[in-house]
Amino acid sequence: MDFYTVNFLFFLGLNMSLSYVQWNKGHGLLGEWSDSVPTKKQESHEGTHTTVSEFKKKFLLVYLLVFAADWL
Repeated sequence: MDFYTVNFLFFLGLNMSLSYVQWNKGHGLLGEWSDSVPTKKQESHEGTHTTVSEFKKKFLLVYLLVFAADWL
């Protein structure tokens, strides 16, 4: 393999692993130890959390497409 292909695969793997670690932080132990009965404060932030999660998923997809287009 040439130099650019090796670097692309390395940074792709690094990006994917860091994304997984960040995703795992949001869905890890915090979700397991939270109370089963939500309070008003938790309910108000719950809608915001889902909105932010959806935005992150959409942004990541667009970011990866732009990154791939710039690479070419």
